[in-house]
Amino acid sequence: MIFLYNTHIMTDYSHLITEIADFPVPGVLFREISPLLADKTARDEILEKIGNFIREKNIEVIAGIDARGFIIGSLLAQKYNLPFVMIRKAGKLPASLTIQESYSYEYSEATLTVRSEFLKGKNVLVTDDVLATGGTLAAALKLAERSGAREVYGAILLELTSLR
Repeated sequence: MIFLYNTHIMTDYSHLITEIADFPVPGVLFREISPLLADKTARDEILEKIGNFIREKNIEVIAGIDARGFIIGSLLAQKYNLPFVMIRKAGKLPASLTIQESYSYEYSEATLTVRSEFLKGKNVLVTDDVLATGGTLAAALKLAERSGAREVYGAILLELTSLR
């Protein structure tokens, strides 16, 4: 069962997000999170607030989306002593080991893959950096659900509400 958890749980750190116009293609406003991750106070607060959710929902596995979801997911898994599972872009793992889900986003289409055996029967938190159109997160949540996860939640650092 997939649950979408929508709440603003932390301080506004938008001043730590760098915006870069026309990257990676013309018309896209890229959000660069390196300054946010480099700020220890901001990073610690983010991990603690998401940690409250992890404890509340009895999360058993963190699954990070390739590539920047790996960062926040790995930090959470380490801090809360949980397994970390990579949700990879297609072609990064042998197809015989994975299940896949295709999706569309702002400027292209892609496919995500995961080794499903690590999620089966678990409460899973899927992590990513930015929620834009929702295509990537939706595909990752579906992958976790198709893997047999008991409950699936998503956590993001930044939501682009202007894209709806």
